[in-house]
Amino acid sequence: MTITVYGAYQSTCTKRVLATLHEKGIKFEFHPIDITKGEQKDPRYIEEKQPFGVIPVLTDDDFQIYGY
Repeated sequence: MTITVYGAYQSTCTKRVLATLHEKGIKFEFHPIDITKGEQKDPRYIEEKQPFGVIPVLTDDDFQIYGY
């Protein structure tokens, strides 16, 4: 089980996810998304991670959670 978070450090939504994982003592990997360059709107990101082009996205192996 590997949890991966895709997000931006400056995003309050991403910060909430990271704080919760830290508080619960859950190990995870973080992949930064540069929202200043619009990486969350990249067609590949939209197709593979988040169809609405927003952050954060949390994946656990094949299971994926995202907001809209």
